[in-house]
Amino acid sequence: MRTEAGEKTYQKAKKDKTLVPLHSEEALAKWEDWTLIKNRFPYGLVFTTHHMLVPTRDYAARTDMNAREKRNLDNILNLLQHKYDIIFENTPRQRSIKTLYHIHLATWKQREQVKPKKSTV
Repeated sequence: MRTEAGEKTYQKAKKDKTLVPLHSEEALAKWEDWTLIKNRFPYGLVFTTHHMLVPTRDYAARTDMNAREKRNLDNILNLLQHKYDIIFENTPRQRSIKTLYHIHLATWKQREQVKPKKSTV
C-alpha cells in the first residue's frame, strides 16, 4: 500500500541499514508503555495520515503484553478511535517489522485522491 517512491525509499533504508527502532522515532504523543509515532514509510496509496502506536519495550506479539500494557492500550485506543478512520494491526505474516508489535492508525484518502492504475486492456 506504499507508493512506488515510498516503497523504494523503504527498501533503500533497509539495504543501507538506516532503519531505527520504532520506539526511538520522534514521538507525537507518549503514554505509559506506548508511544504514538508518524510512520516514516506510510501506506501512501490509500492513507493521508498514517501513524503507529508502538510499545516502549520490545516484544513481537500481542500475547507478549502484560496486563498493565493491555489495559493502557485499551485506554489509548478508546482515546484515539475518533481521530482516525481505521486502526489495524498486520498479521505476523504481513508485518514488515516482525520483531516489534505495533498498531497502525490511519485516515483514508478521499476517493478522488486515489488514482487508479491505468488499464492495459
